[in-house]
Amino acid sequence: MSAPDEDDEGFNPLDGGAATPPRMIGGGCLARYDPEELNDDSGVDFPALADESADPEAG
Repeated sequence: MSAPDEDDEGFNPLDGGAATPPRMIGGGCLARYDPEELNDDSGVDFPALADESADPEAG
């Protein structure tokens, strides 16, 4: 069995991340993700928002 320090040699938790957020539009409290940049790979699906006939009061 190896020493714990040997397993972590060369590991940097700040390296590697491949995920990047979509482009933002607006600024301050009006900042939001650009809807043109969102797709099925963005990881979130809100079918009620896509339905223009959804009643906002029904929440």
